[in-house]
Amino acid sequence: MTILNTSVVAMKALRRNPTRALLTTLGIVIGIAAVITMMEIGRGSSKSIQASIEKMGANSVLIRPGWRSSGGVRLGAGSSNNLTSGDAAAIIRECPSVAFLSPVVQSSSVQAIVGGKNWVPSIFGVSPDFLKIRNFSIEDGRCFSEREVARNARVCIVGQTVVRELFDGNSPIDSEIRIKNTTLRVIGVLKSKGANMMGMDEDDVIMLPWTTMRIRIMGQSSGTSTHTTSFVSETPGETYPVTGMALYPEANTHVTKDAMHKPKLSYINQIVFSCSSPEKVEQALQEVNSVLRERHRLKADSAEDFRIHNSADFMSMLSTTSTVMTNLLLGVALISLLVGGVGIMNIML
Repeated sequence: MTILNTSVVAMKALRRNPTRALLTTLGIVIGIAAVITMMEIGRGSSKSIQASIEKMGANSVLIRPGWRSSGGVRLGAGSSNNLTSGDAAAIIRECPSVAFLSPVVQSSSVQAIVGGKNWVPSIFGVSPDFLKIRNFSIEDGRCFSEREVARNARVCIVGQTVVRELFDGNSPIDSEIRIKNTTLRVIGVLKSKGANMMGMDEDDVIMLPWTTMRIRIMGQSSGTSTHTTSFVSETPGETYPVTGMALYPEANTHVTKDAMHKPKLSYINQIVFSCSSPEKVEQALQEVNSVLRERHRLKADSAEDFRIHNSADFMSMLSTTSTVMTNLLLGVALISLLVGGVGIMNIML
């Protein structure tokens, strides 16, 4: 009976003061909507960060060379040449937690030319597993194979931005792209990924076998070397003379007989790998660290001459930042709700 009487009194009050009832309702609605909106903005930003990192490869790990010094100046991480294709082979062979791995050889400010058009995309020399690690997929054509990597094949796959800029949006399959003095046949087109969280266009890319990039393109002469190396083509009976430093130069009588030498073209810029699940990342990091320290003959008290960047740590850092922003927005919303409550109290009084 009490509830019924209260309801009757409330309805009479609402009919007597419609403006007051409207303003009170409006204040409550705005306060609650502010809290919900701020919370959803925080959750949305967190999901956006997570989606961006998953596009890059949620379980991916990047290995870069260490630093070197020149004239007493430290040039920073990645400036040394101490990562080799042998390191990559050892990691995939001796680290069971590593699911996929790819060497990475890249070059900056190199033009890609098609007919009378030219463009400067990001050019990567990789293995086929790179697409699995970085969540790329093929929209048209196919990816190059491990056999083509082993043969230094002159093939490549391109992103949508390259298709638009060099081929006017037409299918580039079986067309040719010239990079420096090497002509590459386009065998595949990547699906569009858009910009990553750093604002870089992931569609503005050309990928080719890392051996092709290392030997045919990066190994070409800058005009100071007189050695010439000939590589066998994927077409039987055809050879491609490439001016550059020989992969295995002739023996020098002034060099110690038992000295160990590494071919210049065996060095790579990066190694990227991924694990089958996030739970195995820490174990993989330990295995990779152990293998590289052994191969680089580092003593127990010596610092690593390489750098390992884990995307999981990056995700954790960004998630922490997102949580702080969410809490800040929630505080602003609660203040808005409090102000609205004071306004309602004044109206009611």
